[in-house]
Amino acid sequence: MIRQRTINLAAVAMAVVTVCAVAPADTVDDNGTVWHNVRVSDCADGALSFEWRTQSLSRPLERIRRITLYDQPAFNKAESQLQEAPARAVALYDRAEKNARRDWLKRLIAYRRLTALGKAGRIGQWVRHWGQLLKEGDEPLVAAEFRPASLGTPEQNGQALQHLQSLLEGVDDERVAPAIRAVMATLRRAGADDAAEGSEAAPSERPAADTRDMDVSVRAAAEQRSRRLRDMESLLASGDARAAVRAIDAQLPELTDDELPRALYLAGMARMKASPEASNAAELLAEAGVMFMKVAVFYPFADDAPEALLRAGTVSERLGNDGGAASAYEVVVARYADSASAKAARRRLAALARSGAESSETPDAVSGEGNTD
Repeated sequence: MIRQRTINLAAVAMAVVTVCAVAPADTVDDNGTVWHNVRVSDCADGALSFEWRTQSLSRPLERIRRITLYDQPAFNKAESQLQEAPARAVALYDRAEKNARRDWLKRLIAYRRLTALGKAGRIGQWVRHWGQLLKEGDEPLVAAEFRPASLGTPEQNGQALQHLQSLLEGVDDERVAPAIRAVMATLRRAGADDAAEGSEAAPSERPAADTRDMDVSVRAAAEQRSRRLRDMESLLASGDARAAVRAIDAQLPELTDDELPRALYLAGMARMKASPEASNAAELLAEAGVMFMKVAVFYPFADDAPEALLRAGTVSERLGNDGGAASAYEVVVARYADSASAKAARRRLAALARSGAESSETPDAVSGEGNTD
């Protein structure tokens, strides 16, 4: 029994080390279906192309809720705000564009910024940006398919209508003219509706255009996610680590992609806290390492990713696997060089190099002997 359990633990520890060596990957949320460990390769003809395992896949860009590119932190920040705070996302896309080098990435940023402007109700900026894509972009027919998700105030809509009229008169490609006329018709209908409402209400009583970044349902969902995570944190802080493990594990299958990084980190921390007094301490630590590595590999840009990877190294040290620990620490330093976790990882690497596996500076290893009978 002891030998079999030791073999299992060694396999889990080796899996943790192997995951450390996995190259950073991209993530694509296709309208709720999340593709992890993909490589985004192109944005063309209104679709996002990516490689997953041995398959080449393509999805319409309009269906993509969120994209994470392992080497584009500025773009990823913009994507994290697109659905719930599109006005903030616009400025972040502007910043991301300055660092974009690949043509397909520049095209992707332009389309995502246009979407953010439409969601935020910035109709004037949306029309100017759209017109630029129609006249100067390399995919005018693709750009012509975009429509603003919301409009602005009557005054803003009127100004946008004038700009579209000028655009229609000066456009060289007649194939995009029907799209321009369609948006103009939408703005005219909005103007007619505003005029009808204005005849029935005093100016001070007219409803203002709703250009909030998040509607009520989106805010409610965000608050629910925040509440679930706070409940997990409170349970972990209560001191009953075993109960925290059970409660967090029970909720993991129901969580969204936004909640999972933090929840997985908390699941790992609960196991670490439960391990000192447990008869299966080594198993709990190995499971904690796997939880931490899921955060680091599947959600490399999550706030908890640097600390999770650092904790994975700590777990490997406590399991007596200094080689695995060093691998994890090296990845922390390489990926998150300016973080507090990277500073701690450098200290641990120095301690391992200086003292070796039996150094008194190395955290006490948790042995299976005496605990696994």
